[in-house]
Amino acid sequence: MLPDHFFRDILLDLRENMLRQITIIVFIAGYCLMNIGLLTRPISNIAVGLSIGLMLISVLHLRLLKLNGNLSRYSYVICLHLFLFLALARIDSGWLEFLGLPLVLMSGLLVTRSSLASASAIFLFLFLLESSGQHDFPLAPLLALYGFSTAITMTAINKFYVALTWYSSMHDRADHLLHETRNRRAELVQAVKSLEISYENQRRMQQQLVYARQQATEARRMKERFAANISHELRTPLNLILGFTEILYFTPEVYGDVEFPPKMLRDIHQIYSNSRHLLEMIDDVLDLSHVEMSEFATNLENTDMNHFLLQTVALLENLFVDTDVRLITNIEAGLPMVEIDSTRMRQVLLNLCNNAQRFTQHGTVTLSACYRNGEVVVTLADTGIGIPEDKLPLIFDEFFQVDFSLSRSHGGAGLGLAITKRFVEAHGGRLTVESYEGKGSTFTFTIPAHRSRLAIPYLESADQNDQPVVLVVDADPAVVTMVARHLKHYQVEAVTDKSTLDHAIHHYLPHAIIYNQKPGNSPSASLDLAFNPDGITVVNCSLPSMAWLTESLGVTACLSKPITSQQLADQIRQLSSVKSVLIVDDDLGFVQLVQRTIETLQMREQPDSPPELRIFRAYDGQQAMDVIYNQQPDLLLLDLAMPDMSGFEVIEKVRADPTLASMSIILLTATRYVESETQFGTDLSIYQSEGLNPAQVLRCINVLVAS
Repeated sequence: MLPDHFFRDILLDLRENMLRQITIIVFIAGYCLMNIGLLTRPISNIAVGLSIGLMLISVLHLRLLKLNGNLSRYSYVICLHLFLFLALARIDSGWLEFLGLPLVLMSGLLVTRSSLASASAIFLFLFLLESSGQHDFPLAPLLALYGFSTAITMTAINKFYVALTWYSSMHDRADHLLHETRNRRAELVQAVKSLEISYENQRRMQQQLVYARQQATEARRMKERFAANISHELRTPLNLILGFTEILYFTPEVYGDVEFPPKMLRDIHQIYSNSRHLLEMIDDVLDLSHVEMSEFATNLENTDMNHFLLQTVALLENLFVDTDVRLITNIEAGLPMVEIDSTRMRQVLLNLCNNAQRFTQHGTVTLSACYRNGEVVVTLADTGIGIPEDKLPLIFDEFFQVDFSLSRSHGGAGLGLAITKRFVEAHGGRLTVESYEGKGSTFTFTIPAHRSRLAIPYLESADQNDQPVVLVVDADPAVVTMVARHLKHYQVEAVTDKSTLDHAIHHYLPHAIIYNQKPGNSPSASLDLAFNPDGITVVNCSLPSMAWLTESLGVTACLSKPITSQQLADQIRQLSSVKSVLIVDDDLGFVQLVQRTIETLQMREQPDSPPELRIFRAYDGQQAMDVIYNQQPDLLLLDLAMPDMSGFEVIEKVRADPTLASMSIILLTATRYVESETQFGTDLSIYQSEGLNPAQVLRCINVLVAS
């Protein structure tokens, strides 16, 4: 059975809810009685005064309920009895003595075992009034009526306690079954594995494998569609935050002659920097559409831990603003340089610190860091509610929460600690926890101070002292960024135009060239290098690129959200004689952001001249076509994902009209539409000018078979 305090907590919640409802009902009743008294001729001043008093004490006790529930309940019951006694003494009416019946019921509901006391007090007062000769009450019928009502009330409340006991028993049984289910989960997993092994020996395994492959392909397509949709939903609002905060921080003069206070500028910069951090994490999530989840990349870099921790503390302090919890830091000076992915490690600290702050009502959260036994040891200790001992082995499981009740006060999906543990282990460290219920929790993770670099298996490097260069031939910056994120120990450089590849080879002397091309193109005809020194590995592959979309649609460029002012400025400068621009997007905020960005660019380049560019706006495809036919703008900034008429349809109509052939089009989109080009089965070829030796070929085979 559950402990006694469980019943007390539930009863307290129920009685506070009942008190809240009763005060509202009494307030309404008092308001009605007041109006009836005002309409009575002559006016009953006592009735009006009592009605106003009922309304006032109802309002006061409703506010007192937020401060002290027990005091409010007892006080309200006493006040109602006093008001009833005053009304019985001062008002001569044939029905007031019956108001004690609902009061007996309310007393029993709000205060334990108070029904009998309430009925006795009311009847005793009636008896005193009868004895003094002030009123003439039918005491015998009233005694029977009050006794009957009291018996019914006590019986009902007793049954309520029985129901509560039954509920606690069922809750205890459900908790026991849940605990038993978790204990059996490991055995079930092992049993499932054994069944899978046995199924491998069946004659019909080939058919099952074919079906499984079809299901995997369908799941992969669903993941692609999910990545495209979530890309648009995440990047569009993030673009607004980044764009407007960048303008506010770097070019506030666009809003006129204003000067922001230093504190506001620091806050704006915090929003801007945290938004960029969020963008990096979103890029990692979206990479899951192209890379298996278990193979997420870590971009390890030599990092000064003291500098990194101080920067992170500046972000963590924002979590404790306007709270009763203080953040204390104890960072040892002279921590060694370590190889970490700063984005993921910052997320580890944010997750742990956010949990500590949420589960600590009052007290402190202490962040400590020191160097011990070749490791950097980071500790985060709080003085919060702690974690029950039986829940400690489960807190790192996905979607596990210590409090499963529907009325829990702490939100979250139960993924933070699971992700944190994976990030720490990806750095070769360990994450442990110590906690005592009611005293607080201490999370500790380690980072090895020295880690050996792991070379990319199929790219052979003779010199590992400096990072070798890998050239990526593609016009889409997102492709270059994705490659760089997964080639952790190589310097990745972009070659946006194939015609400049020879110059890039002369300049960088790369270790390898990754040429991204549409599926189906002949690898042998991909690159025609005038300068191709021996030893350069050339990899032909087909990673989804927005450059393909630009080429197939015949547009000037395609920019992926979030779009920076520099990207937009570079594209507009490449176009000559642009006098008017039409911005088309179904998101009003994004249209305003692009307009403000263009105005800012004009102000930077021509601060003393009036704006030369005329800017038009449209919020759907049909409205855009109306503006195009009426104004004929020189440049169209177009979003592809719009209701009713999409951006593809707008491009088709524009290209079909000869009078609009000179219009330049730049796509502004948060959704990648090129995944279907790969058909989930792109070709991959690797070659060198002097050929691959058998060891290199076998190494490639080993990597492909093991993946």
